[in-house]
Amino acid sequence: LTFYATVDGGDPLDRDLLILNDGDGSIDWLVADDAVWLSVSPANGSSDEDGEEVSVSVNIDGLLTGDYEATISITSDDADNSPKTVNVVLHVDEASVDNEFAVYPDQFSFEIDLDEEDSVEDQVLELWNAGPDSIEFEVEIDSDEDWLEVSPEDGDLDAEHVKLRLSVEPEGLDPDDYEATIIISSDDADPVEIDVSFEVTGEVEEPEIGFEPDEIEFEAEEGGDDPDEEILTIWNEGTGLL
Repeated sequence: LTFYATVDGGDPLDRDLLILNDGDGSIDWLVADDAVWLSVSPANGSSDEDGEEVSVSVNIDGLLTGDYEATISITSDDADNSPKTVNVVLHVDEASVDNEFAVYPDQFSFEIDLDEEDSVEDQVLELWNAGPDSIEFEVEIDSDEDWLEVSPEDGDLDAEHVKLRLSVEPEGLDPDDYEATIIISSDDADPVEIDVSFEVTGEVEEPEIGFEPDEIEFEAEEGGDDPDEEILTIWNEGTGLL
């Protein structure tokens, strides 16, 4: 796990650590860390194959500029591969004299196999001002197709880290590689650009109408009863939803 922050600024956003059992049933576990600036919650629990999330938090109060390392240990009496460790790195950078966008990460990659899934999990862009003031920001997207969305699209920004959610929509896209650039701008700071790629593989869903019969004929006598109902059956001969 990697965290970035600015000295005397806000704490990085929390990260989630997923603990699961790769075997059968469930396991009880304990989680511990070895740094005063790092904390995990909850510190114990149990997990099956679906897993349980542990929140990993960083507190930069009192930390000087520099790089810090720590280790999270996961232990369980029920697991043959206990203990397991997770390395944690914290980068604390100098504050900027001028207002300056800081982001993490500085690029994103999404991918989807249309034969296996129809949606992609969102990702998070962490944004803060490494400078002294509170500023307003605005998000623009430069993209070859309309497949990327960033929320929120604008707001106020200071030393506190904020979360921008990146969502991609594969519907209507052919299998191919797509590129986009997120541009974050302000009247009070130089813009920052974040590259986003989206790899789409598999087969595009192509619905096709199937039906029978292809002709329905009714016969009736004037003044007589209505003819019996006939059934027209409609189905999808292709893929996807029709």
